[in-house]
Amino acid sequence: MNRVAATWLVAFGLVGAALVALYPDSYQQDAGHHFLKAQWAWNTPSHFVSVWGRPLFTTVYAFPALGGYVAAKLFTVVISVAAAWHWVPRACWIGRWSATWSAVTCPNRALTTSRPSGASTCC
Repeated sequence: MNRVAATWLVAFGLVGAALVALYPDSYQQDAGHHFLKAQWAWNTPSHFVSVWGRPLFTTVYAFPALGGYVAAKLFTVVISVAAAWHWVPRACWIGRWSATWSAVTCPNRALTTSRPSGASTCC
């Protein structure tokens, strides 16, 4: 992965962390409910397999939920940045490095490319 894409991922991670600090609550009750299910799963193991509690979410977030709501939200930022980190090289490999992403990471190359949605050379 190139340095520019890595820099953007770090920037997006920092923005995500800032948003966690600026908005300590959720805009909906569903997120809080699933956080509580994950936090309580250690005392009530049936939450790990409860269909209503989303078993995969509960299992993944059980450890971060022990640190509190902010820790769980920061864990979400980490998962998001990690997913993007793994996607960028694969997008280059399959030729789906979109013109939009190229315009963000390599504006000088995105403007001079003759391929409207082809792979960028900045991978």
